[in-house]
Amino acid sequence: MASISAPVLAGDLQPVAKYKAWRLFVAGEGGDKICTIIAEPAASTPKSVRRGDVFISVNHRPAQQTFYEVAVQVGYPFSAISEPFATIDSNVFKFFSGVQAHNDADESAWLYHLEDAPKMIKAMRAGSALIFKGTSARGT
Repeated sequence: MASISAPVLAGDLQPVAKYKAWRLFVAGEGGDKICTIIAEPAASTPKSVRRGDVFISVNHRPAQQTFYEVAVQVGYPFSAISEPFATIDSNVFKFFSGVQAHNDADESAWLYHLEDAPKMIKAMRAGSALIFKGTSARGT
């Protein structure tokens, strides 16, 4: 399991640029600067379910020697037994949730193996769609 950091608070992020579906944000200054790119989903299913903010992010935290930290915010608390994953074309990437990490980020998930980040980012650049699945605390 990769090491994780607390999610960056949305109020701390300053927008810098936009490229296609991705938006670039920065937070902090100097050695504490954090760079984050964020994309929101084209669709979420089922449509009848209410959820909070949903997005995928790739984070660089140079002061912590963390690069290409892939995280997903799903807008609902995960089940403790959820095994979240992302599929891009034929590639499957395993994630772990904040519930499993006991870090009070119950609606977030991170790439399970940090060494898979370059492969996942390459697949995101080349792939046609990213599908993320996880089970909510309600079992849906």
